[in-house]
Amino acid sequence: MTSDPPRTSTPHSPPRLRLKPLAPPTGHVDGGWWPRTRDLAAELPGLVDAIGDRLGPVSTVVYAVAFWGSVPQEVDLGGRTASLKGFAALDTDVVQVSGVDGRRIDLLVISPDTQDEAAERAMSLAALPNDTHLPAGILAAAGVATTPAPATATGPRSTRGTHLGGHRSQ
Repeated sequence: MTSDPPRTSTPHSPPRLRLKPLAPPTGHVDGGWWPRTRDLAAELPGLVDAIGDRLGPVSTVVYAVAFWGSVPQEVDLGGRTASLKGFAALDTDVVQVSGVDGRRIDLLVISPDTQDEAAERAMSLAALPNDTHLPAGILAAAGVATTPAPATATGPRSTRGTHLGGHRSQ
């Protein structure tokens, strides 16, 4: 299996993103995101612009260290500083974006090196209004390999806020 060449993100590159319609929350994710690189700080401004109407100003982004690697602790997102929190135990195929008011959007993350057709399928499946599959199940159904999740079970999953589609507070 060959992969496409690495993609670069520019300030003019709109994020490759599909979101569930605004509705009562269903499923484990609120949509799918296919970043062009594994540079989370560089990818976030476009993503935050795209979800701003649903989430408002962003305060925190929680990510899997296994997927993104080294990331700064903060990033400027349109004049507002957001905290970036990496966890070893977070599902490697999800990024959680929280607004200043506590609302949160959980996105399935498709690896930048995924073939175009499979990545498009995964984003479309993640955005289905009544889909309740786990992130790994969505990726498998789309023919996308997943990053193995760490064996530990600690991290931010125990602190849920208000969600916009996808997740309900636990």
